[in-house]
Amino acid sequence: MHKLISPRHILAIAFTSVALCLYGCNNTNDLATSATPVEVVPIPENARQLEAEIAEVKLRQSKATTPVKIVVAIDQSGSMQDARVNYVNFADLQSIFLKVEESGGEIALSAICDRSNRPLERLLFPEPPKLDEKLLTLPAPVSQLADEGSPFEKEEREKAHAAKLASYNSEIDQKSREIAAHKKQLQQHRQESQKRIEAVKPDIEKILKTPRNCQATDIQSSLNRAKWYFEEATPKSHKRFALFITDGLDSFSEAPANLPADARVILVNGSVNVGIFGKIKHDRFESPKRAITHLVDLM
Repeated sequence: MHKLISPRHILAIAFTSVALCLYGCNNTNDLATSATPVEVVPIPENARQLEAEIAEVKLRQSKATTPVKIVVAIDQSGSMQDARVNYVNFADLQSIFLKVEESGGEIALSAICDRSNRPLERLLFPEPPKLDEKLLTLPAPVSQLADEGSPFEKEEREKAHAAKLASYNSEIDQKSREIAAHKKQLQQHRQESQKRIEAVKPDIEKILKTPRNCQATDIQSSLNRAKWYFEEATPKSHKRFALFITDGLDSFSEAPANLPADARVILVNGSVNVGIFGKIKHDRFESPKRAITHLVDLM
């Protein structure tokens, strides 16, 4: 026999259902309004341009390497005819000049002949100007003025917002001026480097164009000059490279000078015998151009 539900129970169930519905609806509204949307602040055009310029400076400075010291010694003895090595011209050295201009450092050239103990022909490149990393950051953009709060305080809010915008734009303008000044310094650095190259070009070409007709080969003295050059005191540490274009056949000695352990030696020699360089660790190439490319890659 089924029990009948009394009107009182029916009324209680109805009230409970309505209460649950109202509670759920209210909580849904709370969830919908509790998630604050993330404000996307647009970046002004002047800041976008500055951002691109800063990225360019950062990339260039990230590629900057340790200053270098390079010796290039070229054999001018008659035996070089048997070594089957091409002549080096001034244009071949341009890639070395450009790389040293970017890093800073010095190049020293010499001729290997019957008396190789002569002063080196030097070309010094100061390090390029750099910007402080603190300058290579953008200020945070100013949020848009919110249309809320008391109408009586609106004027004060607008003044405060305008002051923030003015400060932001002033900082953007200041950084833009500093970037522009830095670009000008880099341009001046390149121009000065080019003047240095042109100033020593006649002396370098004299070494490069001298006929291979020396009656003896004094490689030992050339190695000693390179050793003394590398051991000179410098304010900063340098990477050290020696490029020798020679058959390695010394007319006076078979005991090579001890170059610094960290000096990377590159030899250009097209013959079977490397002579004195058999006792010196080196990277060997048949072509001067290929050896120069290798040197630039190592820098």
